Amino acid sequence: MKLIVLIAVATLALLMMANIQGSEAVPMPMMSHKLCPCYRIFRPECGTDGKTYSNDCYRKCHGVAKEKDGKC
Repeated sequence: MKLIVLIAVATLALLMMANIQGSEAVPMPMMSHKLCPCYRIFRPECGTDGKTYSNDCYRKCHGVAKEKDGKC
């Protein structure tokens, strides 16, 4: 049983290394949602970038100043 697990882990490691070495470093595409530890209360705010954020926490997490309360 330990041998099977060892072979599986080694195979997985080799596949991951082959994938990394075979591809060029390409930047990840911009994500529309950044991971923010925010509450889920919907209180929309318009940012100075012209986008509507769910609440002040998400707006601040994206580093955007507040334009006004409510949707843009």
